[in-house]
Amino acid sequence: MAMMMLGWAKGLRNWLEKTVKFYFLVALGMGFFYTLISTVLTFPFSYYVGFVREHEFGLATQTFSEWFVEYLQGNGIGLVIGSIVIALLYLIIRATKRTWWLWGTVAVVAFGAVLQIAYPVYIAPIFNTFEPMAESPLKTDILHMAQANGVPANDVMEFDVSRQSNRVTANVSGFLETTRISLSDTLIQRASPGGVREVMGHEIGHYVLNHTVSILLMSAVLYAVVFALANILFGWLSKGERWGVRDVSDPAGMPLLFVVVGFLFTLATPIQNNM
Repeated sequence: MAMMMLGWAKGLRNWLEKTVKFYFLVALGMGFFYTLISTVLTFPFSYYVGFVREHEFGLATQTFSEWFVEYLQGNGIGLVIGSIVIALLYLIIRATKRTWWLWGTVAVVAFGAVLQIAYPVYIAPIFNTFEPMAESPLKTDILHMAQANGVPANDVMEFDVSRQSNRVTANVSGFLETTRISLSDTLIQRASPGGVREVMGHEIGHYVLNHTVSILLMSAVLYAVVFALANILFGWLSKGERWGVRDVSDPAGMPLLFVVVGFLFTLATPIQNNM
């Protein structure tokens, strides 16, 4: 909100309109700047939660420099992808006007589905090395369990979580051709074979019961409600072109729109926790 009250959002919007002219590029520039500023401002909190507290509880294995490199990698990816997604969302807002909240929900859910498909193949390997699990009776049991329940995977991948943490973790991620069964090296090191089977049974159960699809559908309803309420609140708060914001499709209003959306999602935390 400070960006709007100080006139920075309006000034940046005006500069981008004169410089790059095209609406998509204006929204892209605003999205990039907003995401960058948000990342910088939230760094102290990210550092405390992601590094300090993890070490206080004896969970982390990284030095600060190792953690910070991964922090930059993750936020760099988020900065690029996030800016593009924001710009596309603003294109939808501009094109659909009063019904943007509905079409925006469709776009966000579709992006979530694409991210689920791409994550195990294109994003996860950036942070960890994935290799086929060594042949063993345990691996055979996991594959038999997966194949008996319709999981389309022919191998079990092991990844080096130990370079970041001593937590144990596993997952069945992706969709169709990108479906991957993965477990951490820490799980193999710290759990008995029976414990590993139990964890993998749990993760395979998520896939069998279509929990990813269920959460996407429930999230779609929540996003639709939040976006619809945000549309109403944004119109009320920016009435009369306050802070130089023309309407909800004006990229200069991005900080206000995202503050409203964030506030509504905060109120919806109990709903998200129940989901």
